Amino acid sequence: MNISLLTVANSSGHSRWIGLATIKPQEGNDLLGECSEAFVPVIGDAKNKDEFTKLLEIELAKLDFNLEALEDVETLAQRLQRHKLPDELESAIESISIENPIAFGTFQAY
Repeated sequence: MNISLLTVANSSGHSRWIGLATIKPQEGNDLLGECSEAFVPVIGDAKNKDEFTKLLEIELAKLDFNLEALEDVETLAQRLQRHKLPDELESAIESISIENPIAFGTFQAY
């Protein structure tokens, strides 16, 4: 894995964070079909866990979803000490930018 995936080179002190979000569609959102919830792995750049959560809520709201829970949150560097990052998330990381601070893995609806 490219070391640039682990860190964000900027002066604002951001780190790359990862977690598993449980989400619910807002009224009128039919993206999950008949399903009422979904979970999705998420990665993003933030100063800390609280900022990561807030940025995730903002990005989900743009898609007409609400964040119900966020679990297993840690820096990407911490996660990679124990686990390999799935290919889908490696690809998703490439879309992270200042304008797009959160990237999503595959939505698993239920």
